[in-house]
Amino acid sequence: MNRISKGILLKVALPIGGVVLLALALRASLKSETARVRIQESLSHALQMEVRFEKLRPTFFKGSRVSGLSASRPGGSSFTAREVYVRPRLLSLMRGQFVLSDIRVEDVRLVLVESANPAGVETPQAANNTRSKVFGNSPSKLTIRHLGIENASVDWIDAKGKVTLRVQGMGLHLYRLGEASGEGRLKVQGGVILEAVPFRNLESLIEISQGRYTLPHLHCESGNGSVEAHFELEPFHAEIPFAIRATAARLDLEKMSQDAPRLQSSGMVDGNLELAGRWKHSDSFEGKGDFKLQNGLFKGLSVLQSIGQTFQISELSNFRFEQIHLAFRVAQNKVLLEDLQATGADISLSASGAVDFDHQLALQVRFGLPERLLRGKTLQLFQDRFSAADETGRRSISFEVAGTTEKPRMNLFEKLVGEGVGSMIDKVLGGFIKVKRVDPAPPKDGPAPKSESPPVK
Repeated sequence: MNRISKGILLKVALPIGGVVLLALALRASLKSETARVRIQESLSHALQMEVRFEKLRPTFFKGSRVSGLSASRPGGSSFTAREVYVRPRLLSLMRGQFVLSDIRVEDVRLVLVESANPAGVETPQAANNTRSKVFGNSPSKLTIRHLGIENASVDWIDAKGKVTLRVQGMGLHLYRLGEASGEGRLKVQGGVILEAVPFRNLESLIEISQGRYTLPHLHCESGNGSVEAHFELEPFHAEIPFAIRATAARLDLEKMSQDAPRLQSSGMVDGNLELAGRWKHSDSFEGKGDFKLQNGLFKGLSVLQSIGQTFQISELSNFRFEQIHLAFRVAQNKVLLEDLQATGADISLSASGAVDFDHQLALQVRFGLPERLLRGKTLQLFQDRFSAADETGRRSISFEVAGTTEKPRMNLFEKLVGEGVGSMIDKVLGGFIKVKRVDPAPPKDGPAPKSESPPVK
């Protein structure tokens, strides 16, 4: 072998040998208890959670496996995974870049609990620091070629302890994370939103560009109907901007109630919703919606129950409707009712006003009844408080609703008894109690004596 060949061999063999020696040394060092503790501390610092794992099986060429991974944060947020597999890309490491060819996470359980303490909210600078620790801002930043999450369940709980979102059987695959653009796909077996809107078989492709994740054609099933949506989110932004446009077609409320018993309703729903804002600032939410419900039943609504008790109409405890139209806007931490019209059998109900995000009510309601019901024993005394009959033959009365969705307060009784409680009691009791007029009896012997007037001086 000549001298030139030996030189070429040395230039090729030495780097390869160095990589092999580095791999062996790295594998040995990662197996030590000191290395395990340092890895846990680094992950805890980057994720801002207390990270622990049961076993680390490191290899340099085939990737490393972490078993029994768990992480938690004060306040209740937690993350567990049965196994995490990580495989680095060797050629990128030799060029000074940290590229992971593959990350796979299996059997994930994630619980996100929002903090009720504003002081605990992450600042924009802290959020940017967290992102830079994960993906970096230099040429040697971390890039993930593929991130796969299988069989994941997620519970998102708000600061008041109510479940905002619950997801089961989620599969998520993302490609080219940390680069200018990427892509992915999402599948979810089932879940429920706000403990009232269940869904199944959710699927969507994912487009990633400059930190924005777009689900351009999200599709899912709910109540034997379908929902199509366009969704955008910036999860690494401090305030998490988002936007959604969704259309619902032929949702069966009775089928939905089987998965979300809290709903307790039936009927068919069609409609659309647009909403955008910054997730961590609800006062930034803006949007609008328009929904139609047909041929259904609402059970146990507090406002309708209160009206039914006032008028002694038991049907309002379970209000069977023919059609409901609801149009609303979202702004200033409120849902602003622009138009709510409900008709059912003999009864009509319309409302406008606001329901704020804390469930406070400020509504103006108009309630209509047919003339024949106003002739009954209970309501005939209040006929003059109702309007003249409209084209449908109904007469109506207007009143205000305040309080909360759980405990509404109405001034309906005051509207009925507008002339004063005392005179109304007289009117009510007057029909049942007849007071006899008693004249004084004449004297037995002769006429009554005349009263003598005092002498005039």
